[in-house]
Amino acid sequence: MPFRLNRSREHFKFTALLVALPSICTFLIKLLFLPLGIETYATLFPLIIAIACYLYALSDTYIGFDETFFYVKNKKIPLSFVQAIRLTETANNKNVPYWKIVYTSSSAHQSNRSVRVLPNIYNDRFERFIKAVEQANPQAETDHYHFTILPGGMPKTTWGSRNIYR
Repeated sequence: MPFRLNRSREHFKFTALLVALPSICTFLIKLLFLPLGIETYATLFPLIIAIACYLYALSDTYIGFDETFFYVKNKKIPLSFVQAIRLTETANNKNVPYWKIVYTSSSAHQSNRSVRVLPNIYNDRFERFIKAVEQANPQAETDHYHFTILPGGMPKTTWGSRNIYR
């Protein structure tokens, strides 16, 4: 069973629920107890925004890996085809950086493709992915990523450009 690497849009599902539930309750209360007017239907706009956020979250691309393959959408790519795992300069609002994974789509075409992932900083899946790629393709360029659990159960993740650590 492949491990999921990216989770860049999961927070949209939670945000959609936080917006949708109060807007549905407000609309139903106004519909039952107040005369119909434009302000009654105006309470549906947050619900429409919540539905749009939820649909955006569902359109997220599945990116995962197992012992031998790297999965992008429905494509199986051998781990030896991964050329680089690079730290990007962009980050989310919690200052967790996005990573760029460069891979060759097939051995015949030799065309490089890339995907951007936001790894979960609360488990070691991304570190295991980097180690599996380094084992399958020793020539792959990878940046530094390390996951540890501190005393008390708190996770700690460190990352950086590999050329700093050489």
